[in-house]
Amino acid sequence: MNQWLFGLHPLRVQGNIYTISITGYGPADVGPYMELKRFVNVNSGLECHHIVEVEHLRLFNTLYMDFNAPSIAIPASMHRRLISPRFTAEMNVFGGRRGGIADGIAKEELLDLYRQVYTWHTPFQELYTISKNILNQA
Repeated sequence: MNQWLFGLHPLRVQGNIYTISITGYGPADVGPYMELKRFVNVNSGLECHHIVEVEHLRLFNTLYMDFNAPSIAIPASMHRRLISPRFTAEMNVFGGRRGGIADGIAKEELLDLYRQVYTWHTPFQELYTISKNILNQA
């Protein structure tokens, strides 16, 4: 099993794709971005989204890049209306997103940001667990 799934109870679907239960959402498929993207049926209404934003993966020498970063298959509307706006709002404290991040952001600050988004603003505590696992590997 992948280290980023530590502390969860994943069920292997195929290859590196797993199903986990997300509080407040239900079962969801997770896996490396490109592998999950190939797995998700285009007509399913689901899209693949990085659990830790790509710009954050680059800040701390994680094991992941855009193509292999742990991702989740969720409805596009959920990501656009619920998750992405929360990250954008929380990142304003650190200078914004997509290159505006202060280079001096500490890993603890970033972990706190993920805790806020995934446990305060949404009930998706399992995504916070994955975020911690990813960032603590760096």
